Amino acid sequence: VRHIHRKRIVHADLKPDNLFCVFERSHIAAVRIGDFGLAGENQQGRQFHYGVLRRIRIAGGTPGYVAPEILRAGRDRDDQVCPSEKVDIFACAVILLELLLTPFRTAMERAATLERLHSEALEKVPEIILSRLPKATALIREMSETDPAVRLSAEEVCKRFEKEVRKELCRSSTKLCCEPDQPVLSGLTGCKAQPQAQP
Repeated sequence: VRHIHRKRIVHADLKPDNLFCVFERSHIAAVRIGDFGLAGENQQGRQFHYGVLRRIRIAGGTPGYVAPEILRAGRDRDDQVCPSEKVDIFACAVILLELLLTPFRTAMERAATLERLHSEALEKVPEIILSRLPKATALIREMSETDPAVRLSAEEVCKRFEKEVRKELCRSSTKLCCEPDQPVLSGLTGCKAQPQAQP
């Protein structure tokens, strides 16, 4: 995402279905982005017309991953939408939250969790993540700000992830890997969680 943003490209439809894992020896070696059908040059400061996509797919993108500013334009029936690379950052926040919470017990639980990210509420990130991963929680909140002007950039996200969040996730992956009904984070962090010895 940082690479395409450096090239002034906005993907506009980031979601798990458009992310492809490259495996080497049963481990994820890389994640590739696919489906650039809605992608375009960063149009911030210029008018960008989505045409029929606005009604069919909420101004481009997939519901649940669409940034609040795009949803607002759809509700206002605004044909002229001016997206920036910040729409991709919001989608990345949703994807990160899903990675931390998967598997959801029900589709309703998933929908309610993702809906909270579109709100201004402080509890937009579930308590289980807040209590175990405060730095990841802070990052998700800043990636999902409803105002794109204060939402983090891809550069800022990468710096924060490497400086603060990766270590926290590595520590948590070791703790969570043997707990029933908890997500295993080792694939996200690149850390190999070691099973805890059983008494």
